[in-house]
Amino acid sequence: MQGKIPAVNEVRSLSSTKARLHTLAGQLSPGRAQAFLVALLNHRIGNVAAARLFIRRFPEFCPEGGFPLAVREDIENAWRQPTAFDRDAALLEPIASALHFYGIAVDRQEAGAEAWAYLAAVIWYATKISDRMRVCANPDCRARYFVASKRIQKYCSKACAAPAQRALKRTWWKEHGPKWRAKWRAEHKPKPKVKRTARKGQRKRKEGK
Repeated sequence: MQGKIPAVNEVRSLSSTKARLHTLAGQLSPGRAQAFLVALLNHRIGNVAAARLFIRRFPEFCPEGGFPLAVREDIENAWRQPTAFDRDAALLEPIASALHFYGIAVDRQEAGAEAWAYLAAVIWYATKISDRMRVCANPDCRARYFVASKRIQKYCSKACAAPAQRALKRTWWKEHGPKWRAKWRAEHKPKPKVKRTARKGQRKRKEGK
């Protein structure tokens, strides 16, 4: 718990930095901000090559050219909260941590200070999409964290939704299939052929032969 105290102190002074965060967040492209957050959470810890690619892809969010591991766990915890309100509250922790490290970097005149500020800003931006933060419902998904395009969305892609849709169809057919087939057959039952009698003129012609 001792390591969390500086971050809590930063939260108390968060109101004085709102303007700074809003300014930086306004400079961020929403698409890039979302891409960073999703890539950060879906990154597999321990994969050195992938970490290098990540840093090259998002250098502005990587203090001193390193992977932003210091805030990843807190963002992941926030992302998994059950409601948007809970996610917003949980995001205060990584925002405060980033601001804390930003203050230290400024005091030490470190080159990575601005990256900490942008990191705080991108997490601040995350509060604007907290109602659409999702974890893919497919347990076999290899990149489960995503931003939903619709609030009712449960899967990150059609491919991940397909197994659940097939299972739903199998369940429906098991419960309703026999009844549906019986009804369909009754409605499409072929009508018995009616033997037509020869017309009066046809009979006369036949008799005249």
